[in-house]
Amino acid sequence: MRSALDSFVFVLLLLLVNGCSVMTESECRLANWHTVGFEDGSQGHLSSRVGIYRKDCSDYSVVPDFKAYQAGYQRGLQRYCTASRGYAEGEQGKHYQGVCPSALEARFLSGYQRGHQVYQARQHWQSITQKISTLEQDLRSLRTELSTKEQELIEQGDHIDKRSALMNSINHIRAKEFQLQNELYQLQSDERWAREEYDVIRLRNTR
Repeated sequence: MRSALDSFVFVLLLLLVNGCSVMTESECRLANWHTVGFEDGSQGHLSSRVGIYRKDCSDYSVVPDFKAYQAGYQRGLQRYCTASRGYAEGEQGKHYQGVCPSALEARFLSGYQRGHQVYQARQHWQSITQKISTLEQDLRSLRTELSTKEQELIEQGDHIDKRSALMNSINHIRAKEFQLQNELYQLQSDERWAREEYDVIRLRNTR
């Protein structure tokens, strides 16, 4: 009898296998291959994607209409390979797969490069923001530890050895706090510059 774990693994494997499939049987049988090609082209997919459809549909004895797919794909590229779409792809950090025909590629890339500059500036700004958040959390934890040590120092009374050890620990924590605070000031300054740079690049590149 299959155990609960075996059943779970079995179902998971089925989901993974099915998840690799691009087209179902009904989609293979009812597909308008010109439309499928158009959608792939307009999304900037490689035309070799039709090979995946061929593999999927072979299970149902369906062969994609390659000629119709290619005609639709070329029409889709006309929609994809524009400066505005290039900007949108670059600004989202998407990877360009070199699908645009030479006659259309220059205008696509002009938009893509401008958009990608905005993406890079935003990533730089956000990376600094994340570092600030992490550093602020570290400082909060350090200050909590410092408060605990200071309370322990008060409670030790005349225990000289214990007080000495606590004072050393407190001094170490305070030195670390000072270091982190200086790092935070620098990051906050960097973050302001990065945000301003992002705003400038975004405004310049969207004109």
